[in-house]
Parts: sequence; structure tokens; C-alpha cells
Amino acid sequence: MLDFYKIGLRLRETRVSKKISMEKLAQLSGVSFTTIYRIEKGAKPDAETIAKIAVALGVSTDFLLCINELKGQDTESSYEFIMQRLNKLKNIENLLSPQELKLFGEKLKDLANELGKE
Repeated sequence: MLDFYKIGLRLRETRVSKKISMEKLAQLSGVSFTTIYRIEKGAKPDAETIAKIAVALGVSTDFLLCINELKGQDTESSYEFIMQRLNKLKNIENLLSPQELKLFGEKLKDLANELGKE
């Protein structure tokens, strides 16, 4: 069963991590500020609204709806773990040679493609 409070938290965390205000998300998605505010507070969103918001944020609807958690996967902690690791990589260009950086980028793309297939 969907947990609308968790969906609201996921929406807010994603929006904040991308440094997008509710006003900006409303503009990008075509969803009203009030609707976004209500969803973040735990209101039940409709499918079209979630789809618009997901596109605007560049995430999947499954991610916003915490679908993997319903399947028994702890994506929230996985997401936090990945975000922590990515934040540590911000200065990676200072640690790797140009060739190593290119190889790292290719491997990261391969990983993203594999994750997208699941």
C-alpha cells in the first residue's frame, strides 16, 4: 500500500537535493504550488500529477512513489547512501588523471544503464 507521507518526504528530499523551490517546481511541472505543498505534507497525489512532477525532477514515478520499498527494498537508505558517496566525488577531477577520469565516467554511465534496466 502506498504511504502518502513517505511520498511527500521523497518529493521534498528530491526537490531540495536538486535545489529547486516549490515555486520553480510548479513552473517546471505545470502543477500548482498548492498541490506540491499538499503532496509534500502527505496528501494523496493523482497519477498525472506524479508523472508531471517526476518529469520535472528527472526521476521515475516509481522512485517518487517509493515503489521499490513496497517490494521490500530499502531504497530510501540506498538513495541516501548513494547521494553521500556522490557528494564525496565532487572534487574527483583533482584526484584522477584525465584518462582515469574518462574511464570513471564511462564506468559510471555503464552502471547507470544497468540500473535503468532493473
